[in-house]
Amino acid sequence: MVRLMTEMRESDDLYIDIDGTLLRTDLLHEAAWRHVKTAPWRIFTLLRLALKGPAPLKTFLARKIQFDPATLPYESAVTDLIAQRIKQGARTILITASHQTYASRIAEHLGLPGGGYGSSKRLNLKGATKLTRIQALN
Repeated sequence: MVRLMTEMRESDDLYIDIDGTLLRTDLLHEAAWRHVKTAPWRIFTLLRLALKGPAPLKTFLARKIQFDPATLPYESAVTDLIAQRIKQGARTILITASHQTYASRIAEHLGLPGGGYGSSKRLNLKGATKLTRIQALN
């Protein structure tokens, strides 16, 4: 992280991922756990959806489970970097494989001028798909 910060120019865009980067957790895991913890048989619904792919599963959980962005376990080094980059006028964008609902709410909570991009019912914004989206935003 330190090397990354020293190599950045003020004009560089900053793209931030949620799971394991901005947050010290994975929102898909958290949502799945919250969904089944009071009704363990719900795991069968999640397994059925997982067979259809990650995007339908993420959409289902985003409709069922909401997170208060103010209570999430943020990495302070990343939030400090975000604040610094916003102050410098850099475009700061949240881009994640987590669902769009979560990405939008977290981006709004953090005041990210670039907004947030996440997975949808048909698109899992991960890997090469995420790179393509980043390239399209440039």
